[in-house]
Amino acid sequence: MDRLDEALAMAERAIQLDPINSVILSISASPYEYLRRYDDVIEIYQKALQTSPNDVVVLTALLYVYYMKGMYKESLESAKAAFTVMGMAEIADVMALGYDENGYRGAMTSAAETMAEFSKHTYISPYFIAHTYVFAENKDNAMEWLERGYEMRDPNMAAVSLPNFDLLDDDPRFQELLRKMNLPPGK
Repeated sequence: MDRLDEALAMAERAIQLDPINSVILSISASPYEYLRRYDDVIEIYQKALQTSPNDVVVLTALLYVYYMKGMYKESLESAKAAFTVMGMAEIADVMALGYDENGYRGAMTSAAETMAEFSKHTYISPYFIAHTYVFAENKDNAMEWLERGYEMRDPNMAAVSLPNFDLLDDDPRFQELLRKMNLPPGK
């Protein structure tokens, strides 16, 4: 909600109070993400992995932060680790094939398409599918899944204003979605 000074102060205090709790560390990294202080975010998440090496929230968050820094190899490795921990090794496998065919974008396209297919039989957050399409730089599919997430009231949608979605900022559909959710407009 653009109250980053307050959020940052609370994040720093939370880390002081419980410096090894991976949940606290994960949540506390968010203000740094909004401020695009990615090196700080990576440091916090790496610290969280020291105590919880299979924390899917941290692995997933690292995927996003590495992507934002242009560290695509690290992003891909974090994504594959997260999917493996979640019991979706098939997605990690198709990412490797997609990467061989079309680099990072191909890996993310393969992952998003597989997630979309899986979602026909088991719940996968539309937000996460949309996010993966953003990393594949496929705006139309990303918006389709964000709209689904909005309609389904996916609780993850509250994070749609993270910088990870900057690719969509110039899309009027995205701006309308932010407006409907009472979130600040994209940068």
